[in-house]
Formats: sequence, structure tokens, C-alpha cells
Amino acid sequence: MRYIDLSTLSRALPVNWETRAANALTELTTADPSERASIIDKYSQLWREIAPLLGSLSYKKCWYCESREKRSDKSVDHFRPKRAPIESPGHPGYWWLTFQWENYRYCCTYCNEKRVDRLNTTSGGKGSHFPLVDENARAMNDAELRAETPVLLDPTKQTDVTLLYFDESGAARPRPEASLQPILYNRASVSVRFYHLDHVDLTEARREVFREIKALVARGFTFYSEWNAGNQSSQEGFEFVINQLRKMVNLESEYSAAARDAILGLRDDKHPWLGGVF
Repeated sequence: MRYIDLSTLSRALPVNWETRAANALTELTTADPSERASIIDKYSQLWREIAPLLGSLSYKKCWYCESREKRSDKSVDHFRPKRAPIESPGHPGYWWLTFQWENYRYCCTYCNEKRVDRLNTTSGGKGSHFPLVDENARAMNDAELRAETPVLLDPTKQTDVTLLYFDESGAARPRPEASLQPILYNRASVSVRFYHLDHVDLTEARREVFREIKALVARGFTFYSEWNAGNQSSQEGFEFVINQLRKMVNLESEYSAAARDAILGLRDDKHPWLGGVF
């Protein structure tokens, strides 16, 4: 998971999109609650229409797992679900946020819908899950949203994306320092499960990133040592390694967060040059 900056999206929305969204919300607000589901379905094209714009913010990668093509087509997730959250069946759902683009997250099917990974018996998919740290603070309107603390990590929050860590096996885990704060540790753990970040395909893809980076760093160590010993021809090879590592941690690349953790784990006195990758 990498941070997604939503600030530029409002300037890129299609002409009249916000007007159409406001009109749809007016219809939704004035309707009988029993009619909300059909009205939401009626205007579903509004969020589907801007899915490509959302995807462009992450170079068409899922905002939750950073996959691009490996697992599914991409869709638009309502971060706060438009219908009743599973954790609060009596809640009407965050229906008033249905047509607010700030509530949209670009994601893959495996992160968004219920799926079972039969190879390692895990299951996941956010669906209508939206647990809160304090269920009593669940909002019923815009004014009450500030009191909520979602359990699920939000890729549009810079502090949230730092709570996940990827190890050499490719596993997604709460960052070690989060273990000192139970709420943060639980948020990361629950997010791994609900976003299905432990799916075998993802784990293997991140493990391959670690392998590739270890191989590149080994080559870089050789080139760097030879270059320092006076072999100027090794400079070109060393620069190639640095450029490859920079590409892997760039936001454009799949699983760049795992690549970043892989490089950080290899930084030591023998590899001082790794500090120049970021």
C-alpha cells in the first residue's frame, strides 16, 4: 500500500460530474429510505465513470494491494460502504457519501469482494466491512464522521500506509513498532485480512520482488567495490543497479512498498550506497 494523493482529482473530473452527483444525492436524500438501494443502483455509472481517473493516481494499481493485472479487473470501492456495514447491521449505511468522490478507492476484485484462497486457506475481501475502533462512534451524518476511527487502513492517509510491513517471505504484517500500540497493530492486522493481502498470489509476487532486489544489491556490491578499487569500467554497472532499484521503489511499479522494505532491510555498513536509492 502506497499513499494516494486525492488533491488533484477534483480538477480532473468530467464536465458536470459534480453537478450530476449533487443531483443524484438530492434525489437520494429526499427519497424514502426503502427506495435508496434502487436510486444508488440507478446512478452507479457516476463512480464507474471516474474509475480511470482514480486508477491514474496509482498507475492503474489497486490502492490496497498494488497489483496491476495479476488478479482481476479493477473497480471502485466505497471506503465507507453505501449500504449497512457488516459490523453494524442496524446502520443505514453511509448512503450520503455514495456520490462523493472522496469516498472512492480504486481496487481489485480480491481486495473488494469475498474470495477464498484455497492454497493457503485464507479468505478476504473488504465488501461491506467497515469496523471502527469504537463502534459507539459510528456516524449517521457528515457532522459525526470526525468522531470515527476506522480500523481499516486508508491509502489516502499518509500515516496509515506506514503501518504495514513486508518481510522476505512476501508476507504482509503490521510494522514492528506498531506492536507497542495495540490499536495500530490491530488496524494493520485486520487490514491484511480484509484486504486479503495474504493471498498466495500476492505473497509470491512480493517474495519475487525481494529475490530480485537481493540479486541486484549483490551485483551492486561487486560493482561498487571494484569501482572503489579503481576499476572505472564498473561505474556503469553500478549506476545500472541503482537505476533498477529506483524503478522498483517508484510509485509506478507493482509492489513498490515491498521493494522499499526489501531495500531498507539490506542497508548496513557494507552497503552505504543504498541510502541513495530513495
